[in-house]
Amino acid sequence: MIHLLPEPKRLIQGEGKSAAFDSILLEGGVDIHLEIAALRLWNYPDIAVHRDQQRPRSLCLALNQELDDPDYLNEPLFLSQGYQLQVEQNRATLRFASRAGYINGMTTL
Repeated sequence: MIHLLPEPKRLIQGEGKSAAFDSILLEGGVDIHLEIAALRLWNYPDIAVHRDQQRPRSLCLALNQELDDPDYLNEPLFLSQGYQLQVEQNRATLRFASRAGYINGMTTL
């Protein structure tokens, strides 16, 4: 069982795990997303957040500012605070519609 904070409304747990990484490469988003990610990971000083595609051992985090789960798109709480996070071996995708959703997704990651 996975224990996550904030607690997800729905969790689909896959079989695999991400590869080891020591930094997060942000793809997409704007500069404020980079700043928020660095602030959110203040207690993980060994994990850098950057946009340098040449840096080795990076987990690529693709940002998408649109939620697409049809089961929850009519729920105001999901739209204002929710996120969708899909983690694969060398890549993760974080979907969100609001700043709170982005912060919640970074907290889970």
